[in-house]
Amino acid sequence: MVGSIAALEESYWLCPLCNFRSYPDNVDFDKGFQIKSAWQELKEEILICYPDWAAGESFDYMVMMPQSERFGLEIRPVNKVLEIIKIHKELFKFVTALRLCNNGRIILGPLVSAQPMFEPTEAKYSFETYGWQNVPTEFGYLYGFIDLTKPQARYAFNKPIYRLRKSDIPLINKTMHNIDACLESTDCHSLYEILRRFNSSYYSNFENRLIDHMIAFESLYIADDKELGYKLALRTAFLLGKNRTKIFNDMKKAYDLRGQIVHGSKPADRAKLEETVPKTEDYLRRSIQKFLFLSKKYPISEISKRLDENILKSGKPLAIKE
Repeated sequence: MVGSIAALEESYWLCPLCNFRSYPDNVDFDKGFQIKSAWQELKEEILICYPDWAAGESFDYMVMMPQSERFGLEIRPVNKVLEIIKIHKELFKFVTALRLCNNGRIILGPLVSAQPMFEPTEAKYSFETYGWQNVPTEFGYLYGFIDLTKPQARYAFNKPIYRLRKSDIPLINKTMHNIDACLESTDCHSLYEILRRFNSSYYSNFENRLIDHMIAFESLYIADDKELGYKLALRTAFLLGKNRTKIFNDMKKAYDLRGQIVHGSKPADRAKLEETVPKTEDYLRRSIQKFLFLSKKYPISEISKRLDENILKSGKPLAIKE
């Protein structure tokens, strides 16, 4: 087990996790991802590089993934860019899987490239022999991560804390594989935008979070523009199954609030927003999980139509065997 930056002998990508707790501290996932307790050296380096980052002292864990090649100065700039884009795509899918499998305001910090700069003469590395390269934040922002220069970063660090438990790992791995398979399908061109909206809502105020949620819901459940609010509420309630009347009423209320914000007919009630947004986030999380699972059998674009058919015919939710 790696307990210090001084013990690393390979090149790694390191990325802080804020507002996060893990039980146990060190966890391995598929595709080479690991979550480990953050080293003091890394925390100090991040704070030096980003002194104005309000959440810089709040991270106690980090995502860690081996690099596909040494990322030193000898690597050509074009290869650096391609490698950065590749790792951000993978991080996008990984953090999306984490967020889909549990609630809590988990936030990724700046990506860091860490690697040995030369072969040590002794059996261990010291911090001074380890090289750091900070990756420009605009790359991460393209994939729904935090941009430390933007004002919306301050919205992201309210409670509740994301709590990862060992029992969550199988579902997270399964969700990562489902996302991969669905994004590779030509039918799933809209999935990236749905996931981007879902992730974007972690970095906004209540009004923008609700708008992101509702746009993602519309992309999942609605293919036309007639009776949107009713269709959205009905299909969501039917697919999610239990407590359908409550889900239907919650979604209708959410759609009405969304209309007030978008069309500016009157200011949305703050108390209603604070009550509604956590519900829409939970329903959206569960909906994306179900769509990802059902996409193994049905094209994404057909799932809403099949929901309507089942509502009229059997009244049974869509299902497929494992």
